[in-house]
Amino acid sequence: MPQPSKQPQPYRNQIFQEGFYLLFFGLCTLLIVRVVLLGEDPAELWDFSGLFLATSLYLTVRLTLAKSMHQEYEKAGRFSLRRLLFRSFIASVFFSALMILFGAWSISTLDDVFRVIVGGSIYFALMIAIPLISHQLSKR
Repeated sequence: MPQPSKQPQPYRNQIFQEGFYLLFFGLCTLLIVRVVLLGEDPAELWDFSGLFLATSLYLTVRLTLAKSMHQEYEKAGRFSLRRLLFRSFIASVFFSALMILFGAWSISTLDDVFRVIVGGSIYFALMIAIPLISHQLSKR
């Protein structure tokens, strides 16, 4: 007769969460491989792209409303604005670089450079606003 496992059984929600993350990051990887490595036109992948963007938006909204987007910026009960600004800046630079590398943004003219700066700034503002909104909601 087999011995019962001493490890606790994962909760059902954890299993669904792991499955969702596998699908989400698998879809992200699939999009990157097909566009970057295989050179397919992103317009041909509108269904994958739409699903990925809709899922990303859903996760962002749900985690913000669930008041959990700010938790990584809290330390000993205090919200670290300095950490948020630093991580948001790094994420914005990385996002802008990816958009340039994937060819979505160009830097061939001065006008294009300003567009990249504006796009990166908007991304920076969103990366700051979402955790701050979540933090304010958690105070209520």
